[in-house]
Amino acid sequence: HDKLFVVDSVGKSGGLDMFWRLDIVITKVLFTDFTIELKIEDNCRNTSWLFMCIYASTKIRSENNSGKQLNAENRFGMRNGCLLGI
Repeated sequence: HDKLFVVDSVGKSGGLDMFWRLDIVITKVLFTDFTIELKIEDNCRNTSWLFMCIYASTKIRSENNSGKQLNAENRFGMRNGCLLGI
């Protein structure tokens, strides 16, 4: 892997790492304590999409109202996407 983005842990738990190759075109990275969001450009299909990774227990997600963060249109203005929950 050629590229890396890290969200440090909070206390003794959590933390996220995202790795990707140089041939993957990432044009934007947003993050919170519990998420990494990548805007990926697909030049072959002339489109872009969102890849979102989220790490949090169900309790933390409901307490922090993380559901609001899952709305890709609010953060990137996009409809295509993929969500990975850990």
